[in-house]
Amino acid sequence: MAAGLLVGLPIGPHAAPPAPQASITVLTPNGGEVWPLGSRQTIRWTSTDITGPVRIRLKRGLLW
Repeated sequence: MAAGLLVGLPIGPHAAPPAPQASITVLTPNGGEVWPLGSRQTIRWTSTDITGPVRIRLKRGLLW
């Protein structure tokens, strides 16, 4: 084996592109909202390359 040659790792023009990075972007609420106690609100988001289940947690003040 030649020095510096890594078997199984594609390099050069035929290398696979990096895998896309999954992300979720919250559209609304976007911060600073004050909602009446007990009211219902809609949370809207967009996602990219999400392929499985996602857990979304609501942060209330300093506690999770």
